[in-house]
Amino acid sequence: MEKKEKLLRIPINQYEKLVKISQKLGISINEFILIAIAERIKSFALLDTDG
Repeated sequence: MEKKEKLLRIPINQYEKLVKISQKLGISINEFILIAIAERIKSFALLDTDG
């Protein structure tokens, strides 16, 4: 399987806020962002009317 990578561009002021939140939760910023993306995908799945 070919591994593909993409960069996620986040404005620095927003990134700093996310870092503070992730530190309060005791997780890495990368883990926090992945959890946030997963939660957003779940909410989109609930809106799926085709399946």
